[in-house]
Amino acid sequence: EANDHLLKMENDDPMLEGMGTTISIVKIWQSATGERKAVIANAGDSRVYVQKPNGILEQVTLDDNIVRASIAGIQEARRVQKKLNNVVDITTLTAEERMFFENRSQITNHLGDPTMNVKMHVVDVDTGDAILVISDGVSDNLTDIEISKILTEAQTSAEATERLINEARTRSRSGHFRSKHDDMSAIVAKIL
Repeated sequence: EANDHLLKMENDDPMLEGMGTTISIVKIWQSATGERKAVIANAGDSRVYVQKPNGILEQVTLDDNIVRASIAGIQEARRVQKKLNNVVDITTLTAEERMFFENRSQITNHLGDPTMNVKMHVVDVDTGDAILVISDGVSDNLTDIEISKILTEAQTSAEATERLINEARTRSRSGHFRSKHDDMSAIVAKIL
């Protein structure tokens, strides 16, 4: 419905041509026996992660970008995505990986596209897990290792959210090879 609404707005107002947005939605489902799952819908390059109490951070969603469009197989696309997420020295990338890194913001799927396709994921969640929903302004500026460190060190979800935004904003203004000026949104929810 949201996609149809954006398409109608664009059709009704030529000034809105090309309008679109990414989306990541999480709903926590709990069974009568206490089993909990995160049901995740995603289109674009806003991400959803789950961090376990032992500090392991897993990117649940996979960006709809040049990597996903160019690489056959979800597992291989995830492997390349993870490498790009954590690169701290651009010279360690192959020519193809560097091209992927430099064009990582070119998304191939989003709300406002007539061919938009929402990806669905369902993952188990337990007490102590943290669910993170972030825009690419955060994930492009910070590595997964930096994100995990912030989530681990923060005492509250609010502190984690504030630190993620502040550190991504600082990096975006630094001239660092990862820096990218973009919107920065983050939501951190701890499973109690």
